[in-house]
Amino acid sequence: MARSHSTPRLPETMAKTGRNPLTNTLEDAVQYREIEKRKKWPTPRSRDWKDGYGVPPSVERGTRGHTLGTKVQEEEKKKIKMWPTPTANDGKRGEINKDGTVKETWKKRKDRWAAKGVNMHRPLDIAVALDEEENK
Repeated sequence: MARSHSTPRLPETMAKTGRNPLTNTLEDAVQYREIEKRKKWPTPRSRDWKDGYGVPPSVERGTRGHTLGTKVQEEEKKKIKMWPTPTANDGKRGEINKDGTVKETWKKRKDRWAAKGVNMHRPLDIAVALDEEENK
């Protein structure tokens, strides 16, 4: 069966066959260069200090390339874990067992409210205990 030339070969397919993407077809070479370009970090420029703290929508949509600042922000956004705002009652509810796990009563109550379509507040102490349970 002949391959459709409307789309280039996938890099994984090229690697399996041992072919060099730069010497195969023009489409394969262009695709290979685009994939390699996405792996690299942008060159720092004197205007990078103007980028601010967010990634502009044009960069997220792919209509504009990254500057070093926007690339750093995008990578940092992948690492961030959001935690609930601490309150005065954190740790006073008695919902955490002595071993640091969340009591089943809280989990059952949360499931009951979720069945009714209510998103129950997750206090900071419970969020931390649930996170530790997931990472064990």
